[in-house]
Order: sequence, then C-alpha cells, then structure tokens
Amino acid sequence: MSTFHFFPILPTEIRLLVWNHSVRDPTRIVHLGQQKYSTQCWGWTKEQGVCPKAIFSATADPAILHVNEEARSVGEAYYTQAFCCPLHQSLSYPADHCVWLNFDTDIVEIASW
Repeated sequence: MSTFHFFPILPTEIRLLVWNHSVRDPTRIVHLGQQKYSTQCWGWTKEQGVCPKAIFSATADPAILHVNEEARSVGEAYYTQAFCCPLHQSLSYPADHCVWLNFDTDIVEIASW
C-alpha cells in the first residue's frame, strides 16, 4: 500500500473531508457475545446469584478511531461507545474496552444468551 506523505500538510478542510468520507463505509455487522466473570467479581459471588456478565464484541473497532487524534475526533461524531463496563478490568481484554457502534447504520447481531 502506498503512503501519501503530503496528507499531513494538506489544508485542514481537505483532511476533514477525507476523514468524513472514510466513515461512509458500508454497514458493519457487529457481533456481540457474553463472557462470565470469575467466581468472584466486584464484591459479588456466584453463590449470591448476582455475578454479572460482560458484553463484548469480536468485531474490530472502526479504523478511523485508531489513526490519529484528528481522525478520531471525526470518528467519534459517527460512532458511540456502547456496552462499557467497569468490570472489564478483571477480564483478559483492556479495562477501557467498549463496543463502538453507529446506531444509524450498524447491524448488531447478539449471540444466544
């Protein structure tokens, strides 16, 4: 893949047009699943029957959110963090993990519970 080295020196207005155009990808299908926490989670125990489950997605985050600060700010206008959970830090994926969704265009597929 070629690199356009002059992109960073283009006028801001043109760069923003490019970033906005890149978000107009086809509809994504976002697959959601669940993962149980360990036997003890956030002070709750399995015996109490209230140990919550985490919602996660194996679908990759939109690429625009990981390019640079300028691109991320454009992407955040289209995508919303959903299903964030402070308990994720006890799991094997990052504590700040959320599912990024565009509620206008994305299709959410939920695995059986």
